[in-house]
Order: sequence, then C-alpha cells, then structure tokens
Amino acid sequence: MLPDPAAAKAAGAAKTAKAETAPTPARAELSELATAARDAASAPVDAARVAELRA
Repeated sequence: MLPDPAAAKAAGAAKTAKAETAPTPARAELSELATAARDAASAPVDAARVAELRA
C-alpha cells in the first residue's frame, strides 16, 4: 500500500518548519567544532608519526 501523498507532503512541511525554527550555532562555534573533530581524527596519525620519528 502506497503512502498518502497529502500526508507525506504535510509531514515534509512539518519537518521543514521545524528545521527553520531550530537555532543555528554561530559561525565561530562551528569552526571550533570542526577544529576539534579534525584534531581528534588526526591524533592517531600524529601519534604514529611521532613514534616513527623517535624510533
């Protein structure tokens, strides 16, 4: 059974309205989050490189 197109459209509109009302973080906050994620992702590589250089 296919979903009701009108119900699907209403659900999509509700999601859009919710997304539009959600507060967005300031640009500086996003930058800090990106930096933290990048640092966390590169930490194992950095540790391996330091160990390689010390060997």
